[in-house]
Amino acid sequence: MQKARSFALIALAILACAPSSVRAYGAEFDLGNYSDVGIYVVEASTNRVLVANNEDRIYEPASLTKLLSILTAMDFLPLDAKITYTEEIKASVRPNSSLARLVVGENLSFMQIIYAMLLPSGNDAARALGVACAREACSEPDLSVNASLELFASLMNAKAEEIGLESSHFTNPDGFPGEGTYSTAKDMAKLGLMAMACQPIAETASLRYAYISTNLANHIWVNTNNLIQPNLDIYNDPQRGGDNIYFSDIATGLKTGNAGDIGGRGLLFTASDGAMSVCGALLHVTKDMQESIWSASSSIIVFAYDAYAVTSFGDGDNSYISIPVANRALMEKQEIRLHAKTQITACLPSEKAGSATAEIVAASDAFEITPNGSLALKKDIEPGEVVLLAIYCIDGDEIGIVEYFSSTPYLKASYKDASLIATVAILFIAASTNVLRRKKSAQY
Repeated sequence: MQKARSFALIALAILACAPSSVRAYGAEFDLGNYSDVGIYVVEASTNRVLVANNEDRIYEPASLTKLLSILTAMDFLPLDAKITYTEEIKASVRPNSSLARLVVGENLSFMQIIYAMLLPSGNDAARALGVACAREACSEPDLSVNASLELFASLMNAKAEEIGLESSHFTNPDGFPGEGTYSTAKDMAKLGLMAMACQPIAETASLRYAYISTNLANHIWVNTNNLIQPNLDIYNDPQRGGDNIYFSDIATGLKTGNAGDIGGRGLLFTASDGAMSVCGALLHVTKDMQESIWSASSSIIVFAYDAYAVTSFGDGDNSYISIPVANRALMEKQEIRLHAKTQITACLPSEKAGSATAEIVAASDAFEITPNGSLALKKDIEPGEVVLLAIYCIDGDEIGIVEYFSSTPYLKASYKDASLIATVAILFIAASTNVLRRKKSAQY
């Protein structure tokens, strides 16, 4: 347990170079025709909510379910596990399902099944995976297909509870609608964040297409996610082709869904520009506005990256604070250098870029103010000892606290005769500082 220490506020406000942005619950995003759509969009590293609408309303998740199926199966099967598509499994696939067009007798690895589930959104592949996983989980290789699918649904629900899907229930591995499966945009966004962190899923979902060969077939599977397709000719569909106006060069996935007349279309989308990653869920985009799912998602991506950015405070490798002190025995510069021990990552309003302030708080048992107003060491400082805090704020709201420590020992010595002004110089890489005032002791 960390020992409580008394800290005295030394001085200042820091102007931080932080290009960032946040707008509360999508208030700045024009929902337009999407008022009945479930929407939940978050920044991945901070879980900051960027857009939300009907996020707790129950909808059909459709094929977004397949992400949970894959995550569930990964608890039981290695990626090179062999999965056979049988006549019995084929018979379990519901009419009007989206298919990877697997061939009876075809042997696929789990990794190939992931391609089949995520690119063409094959329900046949999802059911093959559910059966294989359930049989492995109960160590009964001859368990019937129906019993296997029932067991797999229970495994999915256990996994959903484990990862915090609080308002969801799953009854099959493919999300086929009308069978009791339900979820919310908020839960689907949580699922999307988990999927983003799973390398086999994230890499597959970012592919525009894949060529897969097995013992019985050669497949060309095309990703159904328009956001990552620059040209629609790839679908070989006479009703759509040419340049894709909804293509986003920073979109990275993730999964489409279609619950038809029962629940409309859904989409889990992800995007990253290298500095910020976004995950969003859209549910219940009805048939009369199905093209709008691409318009809405691409518009949200543009909005998010215009209105938001991620910044870090207290980079442990580069940021440091140099403090002048009135002690003879220190270095010629008579200062001590402290390094950041912790780091804050925040998603902040872009209009607030450069306006973050930090109050610097020093340990009152380590520093004191001399009679002539100089700052001096009160005791020896040991390597690794945290003696300074930087409390970052935006408009008075605390963002977080960065701790600063000494990497070398500093020994207390007698006060220097020459007077030093009571200004603490704070040097940050990519940040400028202004000394404002000295405050009295604080506790943390």
